[in-house]
Amino acid sequence: MGCMSRGAYREVAGFFCRWLLLAGAGLTAAVVAWGSLLATAGLSQEVGTTIVLGDWVALPAAGDDGFAYVIGPTESTPAVRGVDIGLAVSTGHPLRIVRSCSKGCVIPLDNPQAGTIRVLLRGAPYSAAAYQAHPLRLLCVPRDVRLFLVDARLSSRAGPAGRQAWQEGLDAMRTAGWVALFHPGPAEAFRRCVRRLRATGVGEPILFDPRAADVTDTLNRVERTLRRSPRGQGMEVVTADGHLARRAQKRGFVTHWIGAAEGQGVPSRTLRRHRGLANLKDSLSR
Repeated sequence: MGCMSRGAYREVAGFFCRWLLLAGAGLTAAVVAWGSLLATAGLSQEVGTTIVLGDWVALPAAGDDGFAYVIGPTESTPAVRGVDIGLAVSTGHPLRIVRSCSKGCVIPLDNPQAGTIRVLLRGAPYSAAAYQAHPLRLLCVPRDVRLFLVDARLSSRAGPAGRQAWQEGLDAMRTAGWVALFHPGPAEAFRRCVRRLRATGVGEPILFDPRAADVTDTLNRVERTLRRSPRGQGMEVVTADGHLARRAQKRGFVTHWIGAAEGQGVPSRTLRRHRGLANLKDSLSR
């Protein structure tokens, strides 16, 4: 009789243990699901509607196993970091996972070679970036290439003469070196500028960093990315913005100030005045 009681006790105890294990597993799954939901919700609030993916630059890979890591800036800091938010899609390159980081998101690219690479960030289903598609043009610039960083706002100069001068100026810079455009913001003005330039056939990358306190911070970031030292070696800034021209020149960049009148700024090795883009074109052809 006593043995039967012990057997019954063990059976009841086993029954309860099995249910406790099932309940524990269910609770663990619920906690993980809840954590994932909170992470996605937090990322959705901070990143899902605020990704501002401008184009960027990189150094070409030194070997077949090289990588480029592009930071896709955002207008606010992600609440959750290290979360998979999408895939980087580029012809000729393997698919790579895009993750959130302290500055926005990290976009990896295998074995980038010299030239322009088109990348598409596709949001992962059920992520903060679900159903979103953000195109990116990555310009891989060798260290010995002359690079013109051109203020994209120059393209909006009114009238047929201004548009012709813009096109001829771009062609002259393309002959003398490589070209990347940049925009000082704000974000909506940058987006409008991108749409307009792409509609006119401009294929160069258009750089923009919503986190930059000053547009020269964007230029400095380009310099660090391309490892151009001493300061800005082989980089030349082209702008009609007098304030920007002076700031860039003070930071050591060779700067072409378009539209500068006589007496504005003191010409020097790093500050060069041009009445218009046509004058810049002539100076580059000499």
